[in-house]
Amino acid sequence: MELDRNKSLEAQLSIVVGFGLIAYFTKSQYLLLGVLSLGLVFLLFPIVGYTVSKIWFKIAELIGGVMSKVLLTIVFFIFLLPVATLSKLFKKDTLGLKKPEKSNYIERHHLYSAKDLEQIW
Repeated sequence: MELDRNKSLEAQLSIVVGFGLIAYFTKSQYLLLGVLSLGLVFLLFPIVGYTVSKIWFKIAELIGGVMSKVLLTIVFFIFLLPVATLSKLFKKDTLGLKKPEKSNYIERHHLYSAKDLEQIW
């Protein structure tokens, strides 16, 4: 993924603002000084900000890849598994997956005609 200047600046700003909010709510003087110095470094050395933005977006891609799997797993276990379990408990064997007593074959008393063989598929 190629990063343009606007996306890079947007990522830098969100990093500084995010850590600034954390510094404000935790009332940490050292974190506030770190945020201010980070913002100053981003302004004075754009290549550093660009590199940090690339790393930031790579981390976001990794988190997105993991979180999508986590969310799908949660949806499966909270919604689909109980519905499937209840369906299995209260319904008959509609797919014919349970082993019958005698045979798997279904007897079909059908007399084939020429019309049956005209369009097989």
